[in-house]
Amino acid sequence: MLSMAERIQALRKQKSLSQEALAAELNVTRQAVSKWERGESVPELDIVVKLSEIFEVSLDYLLKNQRSMPEEESACLPESLNDANSNCEEEAEQSNFGDHIQKCIWALAVVIVLGMGLLGDMWDYSWIVILVAFVLDEAVGLYRTGRFQVSLYTGAVVVFLILGFFDIVDWSQAWLVFIAAWIIEEIFLAPNEEVKNKKN
Repeated sequence: MLSMAERIQALRKQKSLSQEALAAELNVTRQAVSKWERGESVPELDIVVKLSEIFEVSLDYLLKNQRSMPEEESACLPESLNDANSNCEEEAEQSNFGDHIQKCIWALAVVIVLGMGLLGDMWDYSWIVILVAFVLDEAVGLYRTGRFQVSLYTGAVVVFLILGFFDIVDWSQAWLVFIAAWIIEEIFLAPNEEVKNKKN
């Protein structure tokens, strides 16, 4: 059975490509291609996808019996080019959708609390809305990640309840904790998250 190195070399020759020409198509050096063909190194996952497209073969064919790819990369690896938009993209879409749902839950909760307080002078019952929002938010987070996550809003709920129940401030002012939490998230935490994602 051919190794991945032998497959890359055979497919390159079958397509009548030099190592330089293949390297140019992949935006890598000729030395990198040479090392792959000698079995001294293994191409990155995104390069393997490009190779399968150039050679018009499945990823499964290229990777068969290749054990040196990290598990976290192969877990999301599609079995063929037809499945290339499958696992990883679906997970990313579900994660983004979950983020939107969680933000909508809190936005709706703030609107309801303000409506109860300003229109009906029912500030004393606003904590019920906040607790329901908290439970829904955590349920969505648990569904998305499979584990309970303590978030900034978890802390905000605790502070909100302490301020209200211990009469530190009136319920009509305690909801401002969530505005503060949102400001902290958008100004301080979100930019750091974007920087991390760009590095990855």
